[in-house]
Amino acid sequence: MKSWLYKHYHWVIALIMILQMGTYVGLGNNGGLFILPVTKTLGISRSSYSLSVSLQNLCGFLAVLLSGPLVKRFGYRKLVFVSLPLAGLGYIVLSGSNSLAGLCVGAAMLGITSGYSGATSVNRVVNDWFHRHRGIVLGIVSASSGIGGSIFCFVLSDAMKRGSWRHAYLLSAAFMGVLLALNILFVRDTPDKMGLKPYGEGEIPESHRRFVPENSFQGYSFQELSHRPVFFLMLGVLLVSYVGVYLPYNSIVPHLLDRGLSNEKAVELQSSMLLALSVSKIVMGLLMDVIGVRWVTVLCFACGGVSMWLLPQITSASTALTAIILYSFALPLTSITIPLLTIDMFGYHSYIIAMGVFSSIISIGSMLAMPISSLVFDRFGSYAPAFYTGTVVLALMIVMYFVLYRIADRERVRWESARKKA
Repeated sequence: MKSWLYKHYHWVIALIMILQMGTYVGLGNNGGLFILPVTKTLGISRSSYSLSVSLQNLCGFLAVLLSGPLVKRFGYRKLVFVSLPLAGLGYIVLSGSNSLAGLCVGAAMLGITSGYSGATSVNRVVNDWFHRHRGIVLGIVSASSGIGGSIFCFVLSDAMKRGSWRHAYLLSAAFMGVLLALNILFVRDTPDKMGLKPYGEGEIPESHRRFVPENSFQGYSFQELSHRPVFFLMLGVLLVSYVGVYLPYNSIVPHLLDRGLSNEKAVELQSSMLLALSVSKIVMGLLMDVIGVRWVTVLCFACGGVSMWLLPQITSASTALTAIILYSFALPLTSITIPLLTIDMFGYHSYIIAMGVFSSIISIGSMLAMPISSLVFDRFGSYAPAFYTGTVVLALMIVMYFVLYRIADRERVRWESARKKA
């Protein structure tokens, strides 16, 4: 039995990473549950509360920027042994907060840990342990954050019902302790630490051959890319796009309550959204093989725009479910579309650095979105103006993406022509 387990230890690593994403990111996906109870207890406005979330996102943005070199130098295990206890302490600080300052301190601690306990580091571990089935494992790991979020939506809501939001934060801290124990007992940075090789080393599945460097557009060096206007236009479009996409993300539950739905129904719908998010990542991933990443990106924006138009018009649980399911099919924009879109438009040579820059822009977009939607609520007493604005923004961004595609293709033809002449 031990020999069999040792030989197949790659799948133990995959299981731990699934639990890590499902728990760490799944808990983080339910921040919207805390907005109303925390603001009522502490007597602060929603826009004030959003400052703590923005600070968390800012710290997360900086942590993700530093995660690459830090993980390379120290390894995943050493960093996660620091970041998970810090995350647990952050939840404890949040549970004991009696002011906005306390919320900001706890949120900042959670933000710092996101680069080392979240998707960035987890994906690196999977990449190190798997060559064959890497895409499948990464897809399941990514989807687990939505499934975990759906489960924890009910777990946290029940903790609030039985106790208070403070108890829900303490329960989250306890889950960080469970994750720490699992990492200590089972996870190793790379397979060679255990005398193993990556699963399927040297094998490339037929379905992924067109995504490997030798079979794909090689593209520009990052130095070449940084001198091309299309790159900076892409940065601007990304920033505006992700502000628009994230406008409803943390406001779903309070918006549903404002529309007259019960707390139980709002929690159920939030859970449905996170569960649908897992399905949407798989569906959009499959569609990329059929219609390509460019059309999938446009489709995601269209789903987001329609959902934000429907959200202010919710009159029942059924109309709410329609809007929320549609919104979940916009969220793959934040995870699976950008890496392949980057390769498609700019090539492999600039991928690693360009993707880091784009990921940072996405973090800034999420950081700005909640304060904007909260300020709109404080000004108008409703999120509806923010959501209608989001619809218009996403419609304009669809047009801008078609412009970007056209410019990128022209630049690519010129670049390839110049290379052939040289």
